[in-house]
Amino acid sequence: MPHEVDIDAAAPPPTTSKVASDTLKIGTDENHWLYHPSSQTYDLTRQRCPPSATLALRTTTQSLLLAPRRTALVVIDMQNFFLSEKLGRGDGGRNLSPGIARACKAVRKAGGIVVWINWGVPANCDGMPPIILRSFSLPTTFSVQADADGKEGKANPGVYTGFGSELPDGLGKLLVKDTWSADVHDSLKPEMLPEDILIDKYRISGFPGTRLEDTLRSRGIDTLIFTGVNTDQCVMSSFIDAMNLGFDVIMLDDCCATTSPIGHHSACVDNAESFMGFVSNVEWVEEGVAKLGA
Repeated sequence: MPHEVDIDAAAPPPTTSKVASDTLKIGTDENHWLYHPSSQTYDLTRQRCPPSATLALRTTTQSLLLAPRRTALVVIDMQNFFLSEKLGRGDGGRNLSPGIARACKAVRKAGGIVVWINWGVPANCDGMPPIILRSFSLPTTFSVQADADGKEGKANPGVYTGFGSELPDGLGKLLVKDTWSADVHDSLKPEMLPEDILIDKYRISGFPGTRLEDTLRSRGIDTLIFTGVNTDQCVMSSFIDAMNLGFDVIMLDDCCATTSPIGHHSACVDNAESFMGFVSNVEWVEEGVAKLGA
């Protein structure tokens, strides 16, 4: 199950009070955070957002101040291949959809953007290295149902023979761009808007070989909020790449899940909140948006 968080024991709600004399600057003049020890709050706005437009977000550790218009919600791999009952998938991934939908609405209301990152490989798998191709071709490694932490999805072992192969029952080619399996699952289709960004990836992470970084930079995005499946695979790989590229990274614990053995999801959450970034949840995002400008 997703990592449990005691809301009452988590960091206190952040405030947008004036900078205190003991404020610490982390970074350079051009690119820095401010840390307010008295309120245990990190200001990630880089002074590019007036206090009246600043989003205060609770996390499981310190509290945050964000610039909403420089923030993107990232939705990873919520696709038919991983979620559809037609392929025997469990309901763990589909159970994330309501929370992700709420997060989409909240981030848009605050002025942020939504980015959908999906597998969408070339039909001939051109440019894909063996190490990536292997992950979707061998029966002993094929286990990609999206389910809750602790449940392994090993249904239909050996049915698939890799990217671009024919799925059973006439469902088309496996995760090829513009096919049924690569499409976003119906449970989230209503949340996809024309102004959203759609990135087709052919690596575990959404960054290598795609226009993702350039698109985010061109829109002035500093902060990424991650959701989707699987927590310990494509979500965490993209989370780490984003951190290494200098983006501020936040994981929504209750909007991520994995099929991996128990502990994998929790280990990712622990790493995310301990030193890579921050961990929050959809309730706290909605809370922050509701108080925006108050």
